[in-house]
Parts: sequence; C-alpha cells; structure tokens
Amino acid sequence: MRPETLFLIGVWLVFVILEIYQKKFFNKPREKSSDGIVEIVTGVMLLFFIQPFVVASGYFLTSQVVPDAQDLILNWPFLVVFGLLLLFDDLTQYWWHRTVHNVPILYHLHRPHHEAEYLSVRIVYRNNPFYYLFMPSLWFSGMLLFLGSGWVYVVYICMKMTVIYGAHSDIRWDKPLYKIKWLSPLMWFVERTISTPATHFAHHGKYKSDPNTNYKGNYGNFLFLWDVIFGTAIITRDYPKEFGVENLKSAPMFYQIFWPFVQPPKELIQNSNE
Repeated sequence: MRPETLFLIGVWLVFVILEIYQKKFFNKPREKSSDGIVEIVTGVMLLFFIQPFVVASGYFLTSQVVPDAQDLILNWPFLVVFGLLLLFDDLTQYWWHRTVHNVPILYHLHRPHHEAEYLSVRIVYRNNPFYYLFMPSLWFSGMLLFLGSGWVYVVYICMKMTVIYGAHSDIRWDKPLYKIKWLSPLMWFVERTISTPATHFAHHGKYKSDPNTNYKGNYGNFLFLWDVIFGTAIITRDYPKEFGVENLKSAPMFYQIFWPFVQPPKELIQNSNE
C-alpha cells in the first residue's frame, strides 16, 4: 500500500476514534436506518472503482492528445505545480460543487450528501457515483499526473483530504482555538483560507432562518478562499443548530445510490433543490 494511502487512512481513523470517544460515531442523532448503508456503498464505489477509473482515464486521454508532454512539469518548482493543482483540482471542484447546488437535474448527484442530518467523516464520500464520474477535478488530476505532478500531487492530496476530513468531522477542532485571544489573528487567516468545521458546517445547516446556515454558499472543499473570492462565504465562528435541508423529504436509499437508473418519487422532485 502506498505511503500516502496509509497516511490518509491514518488521518481518517484519527477522526473516527475521536468521534467514537467524544460523540457517537455509529449512532448519530437523527440517523436513519439506511444512512450507514448509503455511506458504505457510495464510499466503496468511489474509492475502489470510480476514482481510479476517472483519474486513469484522464491520464490516458492526455497521453493520447499530447503524448510528448509526459513529465513536462516534473522538474517545475514545487509552488508552481502546487498552484496548478489548486487551480485545476480544487477550484474546479468548487465550481462543480456550486453548479450541482444550482442546477436542479444535477442536484440528484449531490443530494445524498445532504440527506445526512449530521456531520461526520462518515459522509465525506457520500455522493451519487455519477457526482464523481463527472467531477472535472478528478479528470484534471489524471492530466496533471501524466504531466508529471508526481510527488507534489501526493503532498497536495494529503493536505487537501486532511482538511476535508477535519471540516466534515463532528469534532469541532476550531471551537477551542477561537477562544484563545492570541490566536485570533491566525484563526482569522485560517478560516478565510481553508475549510473549517464552522465554515463547512454552515453549508450543511438545515434552516435558512439560522444565521449560521449558508446552504447556497461555503462550497469550498480544500480552500475556503474560493468562497471569499467569489462572494459565497459566510463566516460566523458558530455552528448551525441542525443539519440537513429545510423542507426536504427523506429520499429512498436506492434512489440516492443509483439515480438516474432509479428515479425518485414524484413528491421529492419538486423540492429537490430547495
């Protein structure tokens, strides 16, 4: 097993252990009987099938279109390659995430993620498989690997996924840091740069009337900076009272996993992107 894979498994397990110790990892508040199944099935499909296929396909297509460009950026400065990854992977993921929230037909792909009425590292990969199949960032990752992003990509993906795990986990690691006065300037910078529990929890907030909810915003995955730049950021340093989507009826398990092959009941369609 590759070192970066072991690292990410280790980081994920750290948050799992903390959630078990401080919260309820296996029995979340408002958890439905199908939630665990959806999370396991979608996670396995992504990590073992969809992601390897898409990244490999991006690599292969690039090799066919520009075969002479292999390892073109291999010896480029670290920060330049890292910057390319931020632009082609993280920025495109921001726009993909924002798009599926604002195009009703595409929202079916992301709806499973917001069906969970709780936050946890359990839901990081909870999306319809087609959400990842069509995600531009994964295709661009394959392209950049062909171009020679190599070890820079390894560093980048370890940093990115650590932030994403931390932003989804029920462990609100930023909360005690906000209370330390001398850390205030640092936290001002951090919360405007990367996703934190406070900023990402707002995206999962249930009620529009809750001042700590920003369902149609706070889209950033690794960098929250994209939200700051493109005007979709709300920063409150507090957390929503409840999670989910207001007025959204619970969706059947097979629809969440297998749409468009399994269609939702009619009553779900009209409010699927509220």
